Amino acid sequence: MIVRSEDFEFDREKSRKLADLGRDETLSREQRGLIRAAGEDQPFITEPASHCFYCGNKLTIPAIMWAGRSGGGKEASEIWLHPNCAEKLVAGLVRDVDELGFGKHSA
Repeated sequence: MIVRSEDFEFDREKSRKLADLGRDETLSREQRGLIRAAGEDQPFITEPASHCFYCGNKLTIPAIMWAGRSGGGKEASEIWLHPNCAEKLVAGLVRDVDELGFGKHSA
């Protein structure tokens, strides 16, 4: 996912509209619950990593973030990258996959 500065912002008007919609009696209880959850008073991303996973330098926004699992699939884990570092990582991963499939000399 591409993370931009607006992902850290909170839109009070949108939150108010979602709160109103969450009380709409024409919607099912489940639908109202989902709408209320979407309107929580929190920005989508609250705390980015401070350093790039690839180069280790201070992270700047915009950045790339990928989420996955660690600890046997039980714990969420994220990697944050500068956009140019993400390109380098992808190129390296593709090279490694080719090497596995075709052998080091052919890759």
